[in-house]
Amino acid sequence: SYQLTKDENYLTPFYQSLVTIDDRMEQLHTQSSGKQYLEHLADSVEELVKLKYEIFNQILQLENNEKVTQELQRISQKLIEAQQKVETAKTQEKKRPNIFQRIFGAKKQPDSVQKDIFSFEELKKEVKRTQTLQKQQLQQLKQKELYLSREDKVVMDKIRSVVQKMENFERMANARTAIEITRSAKQTNFYIILFCVLATLLLGTISFFIVTYVQKNRAYRTALRIAKTEAETLAKAKE
Repeated sequence: SYQLTKDENYLTPFYQSLVTIDDRMEQLHTQSSGKQYLEHLADSVEELVKLKYEIFNQILQLENNEKVTQELQRISQKLIEAQQKVETAKTQEKKRPNIFQRIFGAKKQPDSVQKDIFSFEELKKEVKRTQTLQKQQLQQLKQKELYLSREDKVVMDKIRSVVQKMENFERMANARTAIEITRSAKQTNFYIILFCVLATLLLGTISFFIVTYVQKNRAYRTALRIAKTEAETLAKAKE
């Protein structure tokens, strides 16, 4: 937009990005710290961003044709003035000659008119030369601008490619982390289930032993009571 309009307001976002880009790159390096592959890609992004800003600066510093245009306008103004003088002189020639001119039969154009005509032709040649120069400079300017625009596109494609690699790496890392978390969760669930099963078996076994002990203890008491009764009966029978 600036190249088309020369409106410096369009440069505001560009200069603002110059202020923020260092912080963004610092954040990128911080997030890539400890990951060798990402650190290498972050360095590549930084170099490409620097190259992109260099291209932008070259685009901003492209020679414009203001000087040639101003020179062309100056020559055109002279050309108009010379043409007006010639037309004025020719108009005066068409007027009825005075007595002096009729007596002496002056038919030649005044020297000033011839000089203006000569200057007019010279100015036309100068305008043509200036136009040719301006055309050449415009062509060179457009070629250089086109070259820089293509270079900027190539650099931007490389930046997008590197950033895409970083995103893919992060996506794969996150996927691996998710798989590891899922595996850990499954292992944890397995251990919990195993613990619950073992605890249930342990409680069942303990309950079985307790019930068995109580039943045996009751049977022993019953047997002792019966034996005591039989002993007392036997003792009475002996008496």
